[in-house]
Amino acid sequence: MPLGKVQTHILERLVEMGRLTEDQSAEIAATPEEVTGNALDKVLAENHGIMPFTLLVEKSRALGFAPCNVARCRVKPASFERLPQDFCEEHLVLPVGEVGGGIVDRVCQSVR
Repeated sequence: MPLGKVQTHILERLVEMGRLTEDQSAEIAATPEEVTGNALDKVLAENHGIMPFTLLVEKSRALGFAPCNVARCRVKPASFERLPQDFCEEHLVLPVGEVGGGIVDRVCQSVR
């Protein structure tokens, strides 16, 4: 199966939003070789004009996360008291707050 479950869900969400047609989604899904997440991002951006932020929002929704514009988060040294900054940078995680004893975090993606 060339596309994974999350990748398929991302395509479904883009069709629901009207960013892709059913035919475009089917064409991407019919790719015979294994498609990585980065390869899918590239196809969607270059061949279908999907903007990086739109893709990021749909990825977060496909994974069940609330989308978050990290550029609007204020990062302070206290942000990294419970999760070390080097760990966060390595795993692309941004601790944005605490609720009770749990950390509220966001998975980040480089948007170029």
